[in-house]
Amino acid sequence: METNTANHQKREVVTLLLADMRNTRLIHGLNAVGLKTDTFYTCLTDLILYRMGFSNHADDALGFWYKDLLYQTIDRDQMEYAYNERKLAEELYHKLLLKKEMLQGKKSAADSVWAKLKKWMRM
Repeated sequence: METNTANHQKREVVTLLLADMRNTRLIHGLNAVGLKTDTFYTCLTDLILYRMGFSNHADDALGFWYKDLLYQTIDRDQMEYAYNERKLAEELYHKLLLKKEMLQGKKSAADSVWAKLKKWMRM
């Protein structure tokens, strides 16, 4: 059951990533031809980070990190992007998983008994 839920969650997030990638490429294309796109923000970043389980999904630094990663992912030749879109979305998903694990590792290290003792001793 847990694997099925994890697979469903992954499919859902990859679908959101594909939508965000397509939307971002579209907005960049519209900007390149001089059209205003100020009102086309979809808030997919917040939704993706939330669905990935980031407890601090509204954190600006995390949002900027995600956007930079997104821009690096979609900055491809049109044909390369078109043929590899799903693969790129899945790679982006795995990078988000790694980031989440890294952040959880920092949090668990900060919550350790030793960290609490050091914090108490500084008071």
